[in-house]
Amino acid sequence: MILNITNEQLFEFMAKMYSEMQEMKENMATKYDLDKINQSIVRLEDKMDANHKVLYDGYKQTYEILTVPSVFQKP
Repeated sequence: MILNITNEQLFEFMAKMYSEMQEMKENMATKYDLDKINQSIVRLEDKMDANHKVLYDGYKQTYEILTVPSVFQKP
């Protein structure tokens, strides 16, 4: 199958492809951007870990108060 493509059509196609590739390049994240995102994720994970520990400690204390006989509970 032989296609009859003119130089003008080929040039237009290549110009369109170049333009689309430049748009893609503008939207791509850089290594610096990815490092910043990774640092933010690590900070969030650390913060969530601390919050979960505090919540679990509160749950544990409440459970112990309810299940362990205490001096403050009436017989």
